[in-house]
Amino acid sequence: MNKTRFLISLGLTLGLGRLGFAQTCVDSTCQVPGAGTITGHTITTIGASVANSGTSTPNPTATIYIMEATESGTPSNTADSVNGTVVIIGPEYFGSGNVSDNISGNIGPTVGGTSYNIFAKACPAGQDQTNSLCSAWVPVGTGNVTTAPYPPNPGFLDIAPADTAPQQFTDRTSGVQDSIDVLAWQLKVNNDDADLAAGSSSLFTQQPFSGASNGAGAFAITSSQYASLLPNLGYTVTNNLIYSYNKAGPTSTPDKFFTQPVNPVPITPIATPTHCSVTLVFQNSASSPANPADSPYTVAVGGPVSGGSADQTVNIGGGNPASQNQVTFTNLIPGTAYAPTVQAENRGGVPPWLPSTAEPYPGGFSTAGTAGTFTISAITTTGGTFNFPGGFDVSGATSWQVLLNGAATGPSGSGLPPASIPLTLSGGALNSNTLYTVQIQITEASCSYTVPQPGVQFYTLPVAPTAGSFGATTATTIVVNWTDGSTNATPGTTYHLQYSASSNSGPWTDFGTNPSKVAGSAQSTTITGLTPLTTYYVQVKTVSASGTPANDSTYFLIPGSAETLDTSVNMSAITYTVFPSSISLSVSASGGIAPYLYHWSVSPNTGTSFTANDSGSANNTFMLYSTLTSYTITVTATDNSGAGPGVGTQQVTVNPSQVPTTIIIAPSSATVVTGNNQVFTATVYDQTGTGVIVGQSVNWLVSGGGSLSTGSNGSGVSTTFTATTPGSFTLTGSFGSATPGTAAITVLAAGPVVDSFTFNMSGGNKGGTLTIIGHDNVAHTVSSQFNSSDPSVTFTPTSLSNIPDGQSGTTAVTFSKAGTFTLSDSLGSGVSTNTVVTVLQTLTSIKVCAVGDSSCLQSITVQTLQTQQFTATGFDQFGNPMNPPISVSWSGADINGAGAFNSPTIGQQTQITATSGSVSGHINVNTVSFDVSGAYGYPVPCKANQGCTVVHFTGLGSQSTLHIYTASGRRVFDISLASNTYDWPIANSSGENVASGVYFYIIQSSQGKKDGKLIIIK
Repeated sequence: MNKTRFLISLGLTLGLGRLGFAQTCVDSTCQVPGAGTITGHTITTIGASVANSGTSTPNPTATIYIMEATESGTPSNTADSVNGTVVIIGPEYFGSGNVSDNISGNIGPTVGGTSYNIFAKACPAGQDQTNSLCSAWVPVGTGNVTTAPYPPNPGFLDIAPADTAPQQFTDRTSGVQDSIDVLAWQLKVNNDDADLAAGSSSLFTQQPFSGASNGAGAFAITSSQYASLLPNLGYTVTNNLIYSYNKAGPTSTPDKFFTQPVNPVPITPIATPTHCSVTLVFQNSASSPANPADSPYTVAVGGPVSGGSADQTVNIGGGNPASQNQVTFTNLIPGTAYAPTVQAENRGGVPPWLPSTAEPYPGGFSTAGTAGTFTISAITTTGGTFNFPGGFDVSGATSWQVLLNGAATGPSGSGLPPASIPLTLSGGALNSNTLYTVQIQITEASCSYTVPQPGVQFYTLPVAPTAGSFGATTATTIVVNWTDGSTNATPGTTYHLQYSASSNSGPWTDFGTNPSKVAGSAQSTTITGLTPLTTYYVQVKTVSASGTPANDSTYFLIPGSAETLDTSVNMSAITYTVFPSSISLSVSASGGIAPYLYHWSVSPNTGTSFTANDSGSANNTFMLYSTLTSYTITVTATDNSGAGPGVGTQQVTVNPSQVPTTIIIAPSSATVVTGNNQVFTATVYDQTGTGVIVGQSVNWLVSGGGSLSTGSNGSGVSTTFTATTPGSFTLTGSFGSATPGTAAITVLAAGPVVDSFTFNMSGGNKGGTLTIIGHDNVAHTVSSQFNSSDPSVTFTPTSLSNIPDGQSGTTAVTFSKAGTFTLSDSLGSGVSTNTVVTVLQTLTSIKVCAVGDSSCLQSITVQTLQTQQFTATGFDQFGNPMNPPISVSWSGADINGAGAFNSPTIGQQTQITATSGSVSGHINVNTVSFDVSGAYGYPVPCKANQGCTVVHFTGLGSQSTLHIYTASGRRVFDISLASNTYDWPIANSSGENVASGVYFYIIQSSQGKKDGKLIIIK
């Protein structure tokens, strides 16, 4: 059971004892404290207050108040070592000593997150709770109170790799929540490697709270070092705060870290390295404590390798300082210096945890072998000799293989390789004029190595061409062919050619372009820029791919010689044929260097062109011309497709004559009114298209519509056409093989003609627009006179004058009724036209009437329960009744589908509506009643104490009279009514309130009366 108490001392100054009276808490038992309350609580305190006394007698000022917080629910006078000490609040109370005086303070220290009951008692000043004059314990407040919980996060642990060392770590803790009565900060470190026997499994430390004074805030422990750890092990760290009574707060989230491994020891001396391998030994550590047996160690060879990795990682295999392991590196480079190192890796992984320092092997090591230069000698077209440098150590070799361009295709053998090795390719000859990279791979007992790095390179010599021929193809070119049947590389091989115009022994001229070898043995190129009609000799050699002229092959002299061709060009005479607008031309060339390019020209050249020119096929062409004159035509032929140098020329003069070719008739079209004439003239053009043959007659022919002055098929330069018959016709003029000319003739009749006569109805369907379009081939205007079959139709205007041909004339047409009408227009000269228009009825309005009401009033009165029949008549756009009559649907209160109205209810302005489509009409009905047989007044009796202030009358009909009498028969109230209900204010006709008593009423109308009795109680 946990209890906490406090004393409140009251120093009473009344001095009652000096007066000789018995004093409470001095001579007699203290009064129990008055009603108390809990005023607040934290983790380590509970605030409470009590009144001076719970009775009418106050406790004196020399009184202390003891409060106790207990978990058991029962107070005790025994001090509790678990819950701490009694706290005295005061020590003196300076109140007035009244029973209502309030005493308050804090109980503590308490335990966080714990439920307590609070009790209080009053005791004499200077006494404790066991004094016999103390009052009884009384509860404070209404039930228990729970202290605040401890903060959930005691602090954030931050252990970085840089904070660890082989046997220690530095903890940085921040953000710890401060709280009242924090006694200490506690850290716990656990070894996670439970499978290791070395080292303690748990470390524990506790430090006094020093971050801040008790109260709100935070503190940080920034450099706490723990040096009793072991290297390269994993640890879990947690922390928490210690509160009152050594109560531990919540534990933090664990933080995992690994300590850094201790440095390894390289073991020297190292076993003697070979050309390509070495074995390196290392030790766990220099002293205790050592790294765990499963700690990985990385050995770096510290130099180049020809294959594989330059680093190897293995576990040490033993947990003692003297534990050793080793690694062997192969594929090292002979005659090379290395600087190896060894490093213990962190078992937690890298990154993030730190490895040890990389320890170097003192002095390093060098692989066997003497540096020097490998060479190639005795180079031929098919081989060479690979030579070791002098003094190169090959001891320890068990086999060897020469590599050509990285492939194992060279010579090989067992044991030690010879100092010089003739080179072969897969046992045969090397390819000529080819680049080779040569190395040798030497195998020892534990490894192999390849030297030199990189390989030594050389080119085999090229093989010269073995056969060939050449010949002239033009006046300036020779085509050369030769044979290369050797293994010269393709691609990679080129050739150099020389030619001589003197003899097969020179002097020689270099041809500037070196052709490359193509696949196969046949090779070819063309030597250009030679002199025509000259004899030439040719030789060719293979160029070394090494680029060194001294390594080129010898020249191969191609047997024979070749003479370049002649450049003279011979031309045949030009042959031609004259046509009306063109001249065909033909010529041929020979000699020089075929093919030839032909170029034609003419003088004068205005209006001329050639259908083919400046091409190899232009030896046949046409010259087009537009003027009849004398033409001088010239052609040149240039050999070698126009490149020359050969040129030939020919010339001819041609004079063409006029030939009728085309006939044009003017005018090309004409419109002629019957009885009128039109003259047509023909112009004849020659083959140029522009030259006119003056005075040339033509033969005239017309397809109809009239007659010609030259007669049918008559001839002449012109003719006159006389129109007789309306229509469209064609006039033709022709002559020999010339293209005939034509003209279009349109014959029109004289007098007015109707083109169109149309009517368009306008909105409302009561009228529209009448439009006339016509023409007159003589006057070129028309006039109109409008008429109708029905005289009620009106035209505005009734006539129109001088309407231009093809333009519209309009008049507004107005109808007075629906029906079918014939509208006509007279244009004069017996020409008229008409159109038939049907005007349909359009429902425009509906009129609703009561049967029996000849006046058809739009508002009638009907008595209740009386049936009234209604009719509906439709009217068209002219205000005439619709024929046939329309059908309607009825709507409104108390009317059926047949238009019969009957209502039991009095009402004003009930609207009855008849609807057909979107058109409707209506009538208003007022419903009245004069029946008072059902009239009465209420309530009876009318009691003022029940809120009755008026007497209600109902059933009074549309028009009635109300009379009210006393029991003695004296009339006290009269009123004429025009509504079905009325509220009498219990007053006479003068507005004075009537007395309590019995009253009688009479209700009269034109159809009867009704009486009754009222009782008024005030």
